[in-house]
Amino acid sequence: MLKKDITKQKIFDAAKIIAHMDKEPTINNVREFLAFTGSQTTLHKYLKEWKLKCFQTYESTYVKSLESKDIAKLQAEKQSLTATIGKMEEHNKIVSSEFAKTERKNVELTQNLTQLAAQLSLLDAEIKDLKKDKEQADNLYQELKAEREILLGRLERDKDQLIVSLREELSQTHQVNLQIVQDISYRGHDLLMQEKVKVMNLEEKVRSLSDELTKLHQEFNRASRVVEPLKTQIKQLQKLIAKNLSIEQLKEYEKKQILLDFASN
Repeated sequence: MLKKDITKQKIFDAAKIIAHMDKEPTINNVREFLAFTGSQTTLHKYLKEWKLKCFQTYESTYVKSLESKDIAKLQAEKQSLTATIGKMEEHNKIVSSEFAKTERKNVELTQNLTQLAAQLSLLDAEIKDLKKDKEQADNLYQELKAEREILLGRLERDKDQLIVSLREELSQTHQVNLQIVQDISYRGHDLLMQEKVKVMNLEEKVRSLSDELTKLHQEFNRASRVVEPLKTQIKQLQKLIAKNLSIEQLKEYEKKQILLDFASN
């Protein structure tokens, strides 16, 4: 985009200084001298006008000072200079075309960079979501693991208490039976039958308690089966993170997060 301070006179002065430095006042040289300001169209237009003006001045001065020379030779030199100027103009057109291509390429690269930045932002958001999901899954796993430990401890304690209670009850029953047999032997047959009934009742109670213990084990197994899918889900999340991001990217992301947290604090 043409800036307001780039004028025809400035382009003329720049071309004149470059020519005095024994350099060709091309579009690129003039643009560089003017701190890379001015459009290709403007520079080409005024450089062409400056060269034509220089040629006319040179022709007028040279013809006046060399009136005695052959006009044909001067015409030949004029044609040679005209051809040189034409070549320079063609060269400037090629350079202008290349410069336009370069500018278009820079625009495409800028667009690609913007797209990549947007994709990176999306990846960062996905990584944050995955980390949140992983943290939630880890917390749920820890809670289920703690509940499982509590349930196992409770089952072990209940089982031990049941066994001890049953043993004590059986021992007391045997002692009572022996005492009854010793004290009232004449009623042994009836009492023995009664005690057998009690023993059968106790055995039935033992079986009932065993069934309850079996049910507790089944509940424990169901709780374990609930934990297994969560473990599988955590493994899948870890595989997904490992698949989408390399270890270097995760480390770089963690560094960025640490810097962001430090900046926010």
